[in-house]
Amino acid sequence: MKKSFTLIELILFMGLFSILIFVIADIFVASLNAKITGESTAYVVQDSRFILSKFANDLNNANSIVSPPLGNSSSTLDFILYGQPEEYRLNNNNLELVIGSNAYVLNGQNTQLTSLTFQTIASQSAKTTVRINFTIQSKELVDGTTQVINSETTIGLR
Repeated sequence: MKKSFTLIELILFMGLFSILIFVIADIFVASLNAKITGESTAYVVQDSRFILSKFANDLNNANSIVSPPLGNSSSTLDFILYGQPEEYRLNNNNLELVIGSNAYVLNGQNTQLTSLTFQTIASQSAKTTVRINFTIQSKELVDGTTQVINSETTIGLR
């Protein structure tokens, strides 16, 4: 006589196997979402740090600020660096550095800038100082939202 499984044993096995597959799939989806969230946050933080350091380096070494005039705000910043005019501007949600006729995008392909403001102010030492505000966010939606960083800094010419 052949040994075989009964119908009840097969149904019980299929039920337990289905539960196991569901749990494994749920763990996989949760880890994938955590990976996407981590990458998205890393892109935004990395680009924000790079942009802040680029602003600080360029403005600390700038000869002068051309625009915006003292006390005014603008979405562009024109300055002279090592005798050459340069400009920061927001173009299609990308931060661009314009040197001569060349425009260089400074944020990565996974992030976008949604706002950018420069305000030229004076400090007690009478050196020109620029207050910079910008908002950078990820392009990737994670759980229906994007990763966002609002940054504000003040940098003075040396």
